[in-house]
Amino acid sequence: MINSKKHMREYHRKYNQNNKEHISKRKHAYYLKYRDNMLQRQKDYYSKHQDAGISYDRDYSKTEKGKQVHKTAIKKYRQSEKGKISIIKVSTKRKRNLNWILMFDNPFDESEEIEYHHINDAYVVAIPKDLHRQYLGKFHREKTMEIVKQIYLE
Repeated sequence: MINSKKHMREYHRKYNQNNKEHISKRKHAYYLKYRDNMLQRQKDYYSKHQDAGISYDRDYSKTEKGKQVHKTAIKKYRQSEKGKISIIKVSTKRKRNLNWILMFDNPFDESEEIEYHHINDAYVVAIPKDLHRQYLGKFHREKTMEIVKQIYLE
């Protein structure tokens, strides 16, 4: 009996590999035929088990594996372009009491490292990192404005 199970499993695996398009079309046709019933079943199940799902998520987030999954997801987001901009916005609002309104889209290549420069307390523009760090100190904003004018106004 064990050999027959292995044989059947191997047969189905090969069949699935060789007939992917046919299986996909058949699944799609089934979905179109029973779509309304499937969606209604999902809604009913969700409404009946909503509390159980919330408590499961809460319990899972307290486990070691759940904490690790959450930590890696946050790390991945913070390293993305959207996450980096989000971190910059939060730090400027909280630490320096500045707003963060982007005046222009980033005109530079993705390979170019950029930083966002406040031209006043509300508006920011993207400039290359090396140019942004060229003038630091007391008159950073005024000196960097020359670079911003050359990039965006010419």
